[in-house]
Amino acid sequence: MHYKNSLVITYLLSTSFDIDASRTERFLEIKEHVNDVNELQLHIANDQIQQDEEDEKFWERYLQNGMSIAPTRSPTTGTLPTRSPTTTTIPPSEPTSEVPTPAPIPSTLPPFPTVCNGLTMLQRAQQLTEIARGASGNIMGRNTPQRMALEWLIQFDLFFVCPDDPKALQRYILAVFYFSTDGDNWDECSAPDDFSDPQSIAQANANCNVVTTPIVGGDLNPSFLPTIEGTDAWLTPVYECNWAGIACRQETLCVDRIEFEANGVGGILPFEVRDLPDLRFLILERGTTAGTIPAEFAQIEDLLFLDLDFNQLTGTIPEELYTVTDLFQLDLNDNLLTGTLSPSIGDLGSLIFLQLSGNDITGTIPDEVGQLTQLLTGSFENTGMTGSIPQALCDSLLSKPTYILITDCSPEGPGLPPKVQCTCCTDCFPDN
Repeated sequence: MHYKNSLVITYLLSTSFDIDASRTERFLEIKEHVNDVNELQLHIANDQIQQDEEDEKFWERYLQNGMSIAPTRSPTTGTLPTRSPTTTTIPPSEPTSEVPTPAPIPSTLPPFPTVCNGLTMLQRAQQLTEIARGASGNIMGRNTPQRMALEWLIQFDLFFVCPDDPKALQRYILAVFYFSTDGDNWDECSAPDDFSDPQSIAQANANCNVVTTPIVGGDLNPSFLPTIEGTDAWLTPVYECNWAGIACRQETLCVDRIEFEANGVGGILPFEVRDLPDLRFLILERGTTAGTIPAEFAQIEDLLFLDLDFNQLTGTIPEELYTVTDLFQLDLNDNLLTGTLSPSIGDLGSLIFLQLSGNDITGTIPDEVGQLTQLLTGSFENTGMTGSIPQALCDSLLSKPTYILITDCSPEGPGLPPKVQCTCCTDCFPDN
């Protein structure tokens, strides 16, 4: 996929923004009264504004691309409300190879077209940039996922979200997720090669068969909420709730679930996911995702289900994660995690499912594991952990009709004791 180097974003994020403020103000003053590209370039020249090569490219690219965009909002599902378009179609200027003759600014000038309830294109870009900075800070260098997401949102997303849209931040965060996890190389549901070509979009959707796991309702499942499950390729010009692997709550259209299994999801986990406050299920299984688990995930207040197994995650389990007391599934097996299991594990009293097997976690199994009285499945095998399974956990498990508990409780060799003593394990590793 090819992305243009957006000089609009370069300008908005440059450290010279304040230094060039006067030049920018002069440009906007002229631009408010002129909507012809060649005429505006001429007035800039007549005003003797000195620009380096990159700035000249910026003005040219902004005027030719930004002013000629005719955005549309076109949700493709009947289950989602319609966002009314607020844009004015602006036809592109006719190209010319001749240098125009200098002329004074006319005394009577046409009004400059606006979008998003009265914003100019540049004002829209500035406000969306501030929204992005609110989530990502100043991590906006070239080729970063954050920068790529912002460029897409401002210049290539034909859904044309406005800064005052309550879901503008959500759309930006999901775009960051896409670029951060190497979305262009997913097995399915990658973005179209050409964001503005209907055939390219249709082809991307045809190559998208990812489905989210149905959550059955009923009295025995308090986590059930009616949701909308997406089926379209990512970054297509529809509501982000329509993208495959996403489920949004019907009532609020806030993201409830991100789910991919064996879809080639790679890259790293973006910390911006913390700003999806209604996210309850984050399921990214059997990919190549590397890096560390962001400590910021602890700020997802409604998080119930964190499943990141069979990836290439490194580092330790963030201490902050043990503060997510409503978490009922923590599935981190078969990664490259290190460090020890914190005694704070006992604070996750709602855990039903805990898998840490197949990691390089070391140290003694903390006694606080005995506080996990709701646990039904525990998997601690094939790690460097030693010690004993607390009797309190065994007592709790043995009181349940069925449970699974696996540790390294087989002898390490003839006449050698096991790494882990366990009186209630259902299976011991290795299976001798």
